[in-house]
Amino acid sequence: STTLEKQKKVLALAQNPEYTKEHLEPTALMSLWKKISSHRSSIVFRRPVNPKEAPGYTDRIAFPMDLSLIRKMIVARQVKSYADLHQR
Repeated sequence: STTLEKQKKVLALAQNPEYTKEHLEPTALMSLWKKISSHRSSIVFRRPVNPKEAPGYTDRIAFPMDLSLIRKMIVARQVKSYADLHQR
């Protein structure tokens, strides 16, 4: 896929009611979170970056995000839709 095709697919998501629907319960979002966090490539994203291991990281990244923070945000209902996950 070209970059333009990928951008079109992302924009098309906004038209999908399932993507933008606010979930009353976090079950579906947690299910997606579990699939992502159990992926073999996710290990480096499961916990916050340690500033001692990555000097300068916090200077470059204004709002660090990791899978543990995303889980907390789903549980706290700060994330209520798939679109919310994408915007974070």
